[in-house]
Parts: sequence; C-alpha cells; structure tokens
Amino acid sequence: MAEYLCKKALKTIGAKITEERQKQNFEITDIADKAGLSYNTVVKIENGQDALLSSFVEVCFALNLHPKEILDVELTIKAKNELSPNRKEKSRLTIRIKDLIKKGDFNTWQSTRDIVGKLKENFDITIDSKNVSSILRRLNSEKYLKIKKEGRKNLYLVRK
Repeated sequence: MAEYLCKKALKTIGAKITEERQKQNFEITDIADKAGLSYNTVVKIENGQDALLSSFVEVCFALNLHPKEILDVELTIKAKNELSPNRKEKSRLTIRIKDLIKKGDFNTWQSTRDIVGKLKENFDITIDSKNVSSILRRLNSEKYLKIKKEGRKNLYLVRK
C-alpha cells in the first residue's frame, strides 16, 4: 500500500512540475539546460520516477520556484512500514538512557552494569546489558558520551 502511495505522490509532484514548466512556456530541454541536468533526468522527475532530491531542487530553481510550492499538493501520508516491536523498544530504551544523562547519572564514570541497575531502579525495566552497551556505544559515536576502557569494561561519562 505505502509503495503505491509513494509512487502516487511522485506522479502528483511530477505532474505539477510539468504543469509549471508548460505554464512558463519552457521545453524539457530548457529546464535541463537551466538546471544543469540531463534531459532524461527531467523527464524522470516529470514522470514521477525516482530521482535525486538535489535534481528535484535544481528543477524547481530552474522554474524560479521554491520547492515547497511544488510539494504543496494533497497527499495521503502513511509510512511504508510500522516500527518493529524490537526497534520501538530500542528507541524507548535510548530515550530512557538520555533521560539518565540529563538527570546527571553520567557525571561520573558509569559501567554498563551501573546503567542497567539505574534503568531497573528508575524505570522498572529489566534489560540485557548487551542492548544497553550497544546504545551507549552509539551515544559515544554521536558525541553524547565519552568512553574509556578499564580492564575488560567500558566506562561512560557525559561529554561537557
């Protein structure tokens, strides 16, 4: 269903670009030249086929239009997939760990085991340390936390 909705949305947007181009008395070749794109790329966009977002923006600029003017169309909004229960739970867990960061629980070096205990204490959830550890490593790569090794354990501290 969602794939159909996406294709329908692209076709609607492509038709609006075609309409604007014709209203301004431009040929496809004119827009391709002004946008620095190939003829085939402009045709793909007008036909509602997949194209780079940057190509879409260039076509809008070639038409002297803000992209939001082209995107202002009636669309049915529905995600292609629902969030899986596993991903939903990991997102909730990430939010809870970020809450611990805001609360100041990472102002001193914390181990994964410490965080598992705080999650149990604060949110009454029992979670495997491997799941917590993977989130803590991601938060380190996103610059929320710093990490240091102490023997075989990783310790985490909030970045200032």
